[in-house]
Amino acid sequence: MRKSISNLQNRNYAFRAASGVLLGLSVAVSGCRGGNTGSTQTLELAADTAVAVAEEAGNASEADVKAAVEKIFSDNYANKNCKFNTYPCFTDSLNAAIARVIAHDKIHHSQEIGFIDYDIWTQCQDPSDDVTATAKNVKLNDSRTSATLEVEITQNKGAFKKTIGVSAELVKGKWLISDMDSLRTRIQQYLATDAK
Repeated sequence: MRKSISNLQNRNYAFRAASGVLLGLSVAVSGCRGGNTGSTQTLELAADTAVAVAEEAGNASEADVKAAVEKIFSDNYANKNCKFNTYPCFTDSLNAAIARVIAHDKIHHSQEIGFIDYDIWTQCQDPSDDVTATAKNVKLNDSRTSATLEVEITQNKGAFKKTIGVSAELVKGKWLISDMDSLRTRIQQYLATDAK
């Protein structure tokens, strides 16, 4: 979504992306005359927001999802961020499910491992230092705001490989993980059946 803007003074433009997200674009231009270096423009729209607008409007691609999910995985295991926890790269609903099971285990299994006894990012108990994650088989929904895909996790110079199912959602222009390895379903089952 691109629009040429020139010789405008103190006008507010608003446009609505297909997803229903309303964005305001405020432009202030003083004495704009061709290449006049004294001109001032204020565009309250950052580059990443521009990308967000395009994606929210239904322009997201399989490549966008692949790149975003691979970065999420690499950021977390590269930082040794491996404990079972809530994360900013998860949707609110996934984080809420994780928070519930963590709270449950603190009360009922305080001296035990609890629901998750492995690293959720590498899917093993003792991650190596050479982890890679490759997203594949990305399938976007019709509105191109959610996707399912597979992530192949490789460790120990290829000796350990595991493929897990991942779901992702486009939230405010950013791809977030909404489920991985059926985590939400498994949490629900665990909380329903775990002895109180």
